Amino acid sequence: MNQIKVFNRYKDIEYKNEVILLIKEQMKSIKANKSEEEIDNALRNALMEGKRASLFVCYDEKDVVGFIFGNVSSGIESGRDYFWINEIHVKEEKRRKKIGSLLVKYLEKWLSEQGIKYIACMTGKDNEASQKMFKKLEFDENDVVWIDKNIV
Repeated sequence: MNQIKVFNRYKDIEYKNEVILLIKEQMKSIKANKSEEEIDNALRNALMEGKRASLFVCYDEKDVVGFIFGNVSSGIESGRDYFWINEIHVKEEKRRKKIGSLLVKYLEKWLSEQGIKYIACMTGKDNEASQKMFKKLEFDENDVVWIDKNIV
């Protein structure tokens, strides 16, 4: 039986080591090889007091099987607060069991309760499984070009 929990503070994360290992798996899949220590530090930073980040973790008993990590932001286009999904990942052996959809539906319900009515994210152009899931969940696909820069 899957259970989803939301964490807004680092110290509250249950089965933290397993969560970090799953995030590490997700990082490898996007060619961002991060150490467990780097992920732990990033979580500490993202979930510190005063930030608007949330970590949604799906558990199957004590096994961490999936997660969504994102932030509440404010936008001019949306005219209100919205939630940006930074990361979404399901453990490889648990895929195609609707866990990703379960996480997104839970996120939508949670956001609605918070008064947030808009969600945005991006996915790889070759990630057909992700695109298919989001289309089934009635997300719109837009043509955008992702542009970024690391400032030193």
